[in-house]
Amino acid sequence: MPQMQQMNGQNCLIVRGEGGVKSSQLCYVAEVQGVEYLDVYKRIIPGIDSSQISLLLAQDTLDVITVNSGEALQNLLIMLEKKHHHQLFEVPLVVVSIESGK
Repeated sequence: MPQMQQMNGQNCLIVRGEGGVKSSQLCYVAEVQGVEYLDVYKRIIPGIDSSQISLLLAQDTLDVITVNSGEALQNLLIMLEKKHHHQLFEVPLVVVSIESGK
């Protein structure tokens, strides 16, 4: 973004999940004066019953699946029974992500 090119002497806040990106790479400039971090969520696999998603996949009723990170997709695969993985891969998938390259 053009606005991000003129950040000399500016401060930057990175809003992230706990344990997320620890560098100023998201600010995209070396001349940033200070970088602060705000952890707003934890990166854990929830202890929920995934039978609802398994049922939706088995019934072939999903038109698209969206996830907001590669990590969320990995967690979804872990939560689903392996027998449903092939059904998951048949549904169009949108992954909106800025990966940190950890």
